[in-house]
Order: sequence, then C-alpha cells, then structure tokens
Amino acid sequence: LRLIRNNNGPNAASAIQHRGTGNLIISTDEAAHITFETDSTQRMTILANGRVGIGTTGPSYPLQVHADAIYAPGILVRGAAIASAWGRIDVQNRNSGNTGWDSGGFIFANGNGLAMRSDVTGGYIALDGGSSTSTIKFQINHADVARVRNGTLNIASVPTSTTGLSTGDIWSDSGTLKIV
Repeated sequence: LRLIRNNNGPNAASAIQHRGTGNLIISTDEAAHITFETDSTQRMTILANGRVGIGTTGPSYPLQVHADAIYAPGILVRGAAIASAWGRIDVQNRNSGNTGWDSGGFIFANGNGLAMRSDVTGGYIALDGGSSTSTIKFQINHADVARVRNGTLNIASVPTSTTGLSTGDIWSDSGTLKIV
C-alpha cells in the first residue's frame, strides 16, 4: 500500500494506491465509524453497524441520502444514453417460497414525465398516504388537478364535451363521468 503525493506544488493530487490482485480492505477494529470528508466537511459516513449516510452523519437506514437543498435530487439513476433507456430502481422482496427474489421494479422517469410500472405479473402500483385521513394529490404546475381523500376522488375540473379529448380521457355528460 502506498500513499502518493505528487510533487507539483501545494495543490498537487494525492492518492492511496494498492497494487496487486489482493483485496484492499479499509476497516476499523473497534465499533468506530468511517468518515469521508471534503473541504473539511463530513460528506459520507459508514457507521459501525454498516449503515451508510451521504449528507447525514447518523443514517437510520442501510442507505440514507440527504440532499442539501429543497427539491435537490438526492440520487440520480440514469439509463443508457439511448432514447429507449429509462432510469430504473429495482426493489426486490424474498418470494413466498424463499427460493429466490421477486422483482418489484419501478421505472420512475422516461424523460417526458413521470411513469411508474410494476414488472410483476398481476402487479399494481399503490399510492398510499399512510392513514385513512391522508390525501393523495395530483398536481400540474403546483396546482391540484385531482385529489383522493377517504376513498373519494375529487377532480378540479372536467370537460363537459369530448371536443379536443383523446381516447381514455374523462369528461362529464350532465354530471355523469364518462370515458372517451
């Protein structure tokens, strides 16, 4: 193991370099954390219990990421650089027979908006507010277009004719909702 410091001034790069085919192990022998800092600020922590925090020094989950601004993305998942590639987060659960893992894959963004998909046969997408009094809002440009609360769907406005609508759109025929 070598610690290398280039000799080209005070802003020269430094490196920890491992040569050979054996593993490089960074460890603590006691119940201590491992921290990574840049600009004298702690950026990433690995707790003694194995939890990893990025942007937080006390992660409560196996991986916890905190962005440093409102609406700043904490994690970016990017698909291949081709038009049909989607970023994907694959969530897997142990199947009922404990013989393997079932995929509950989510695809969140396709570049044209938001899409969610379950790759499980017979799977579904659930939006759950967490309690019977929660409200799930659907918004466009920060304005409510629909809400679901206590099992009731409220739609902000519904067209009263089919003019300009596409197949699958909802419209109101004298107070009765219909699908084009």
